[in-house]
Amino acid sequence: MPEVFLPHGGDPEFPAENTTRNPGRLLLMDGSSGQLIGNYIDMPDGKETYNSPVLHTDKQGDRYMLIGTGGESVPGKVIYTIPLHLHVNI
Repeated sequence: MPEVFLPHGGDPEFPAENTTRNPGRLLLMDGSSGQLIGNYIDMPDGKETYNSPVLHTDKQGDRYMLIGTGGESVPGKVIYTIPLHLHVNI
């Protein structure tokens, strides 16, 4: 079972008018056990994230994970890219 890369977005308990939010986190989990691999990292801009990660392969065959930030009432960044240097089976 492959590892699972996922964003942890924010807290649904915050009312929309409260724009001070906890930062989103990126996590890597073991696909078999569901255990966290390593430590989570906060989103670089400190914003929440609700965007699904997107795997992008460029013309040279290099792969990147694309992540966006922001929420329904909190602006964020369009995309952060994380290069994937390891072989990933999709």
